[in-house]
Amino acid sequence: MNPDTIWIWVGAFLTLCIFSFLYRDNPFYRFGEHLYVGVANGYLVAFMWHRVIVPVMLDPFLEAFRIAGEDGLSADLFNPVSPANFLLIIPALIGCLYFMRFVRRYAWLVRIPIGIFMGYYVGVTVPALFEGTVFPQMRGTLLSRGSFSDPVEGIWAVLVLIGVLSTLAYF
Repeated sequence: MNPDTIWIWVGAFLTLCIFSFLYRDNPFYRFGEHLYVGVANGYLVAFMWHRVIVPVMLDPFLEAFRIAGEDGLSADLFNPVSPANFLLIIPALIGCLYFMRFVRRYAWLVRIPIGIFMGYYVGVTVPALFEGTVFPQMRGTLLSRGSFSDPVEGIWAVLVLIGVLSTLAYF
């Protein structure tokens, strides 16, 4: 039997296990659900460790320790664009604050990395959203001298501009 055929049957069985929820909650569904969540989390942890944490954070940080041990501390080791720097400890510590969720007394500290994360992504996406959707809509309704060549067209142009600005402000 071909090894690919075995995995096709495993996939078909797990698909039927998940679809069995359409009838009602049952042990087959729970098995498929738990297996999926476990495999997905295991893959995510391994991926993040080997592709993000080690090459982006640990290797440059350990390289900075090596260089500091050989040559002593220098300003270049605190340069954010340097391949070896000590400043990586700051995002590492902020990331570790996520685990304060599990310490009841210090659970409020988890708000700090969440606030940083939300603030960063709002700051990145809001200007892009305005540049990509709001400004092109407004650009299409801007008044020009040609709009006022006829008084009726000028009145309609002003009404359309007010309507677009009101709609954008409301939503």
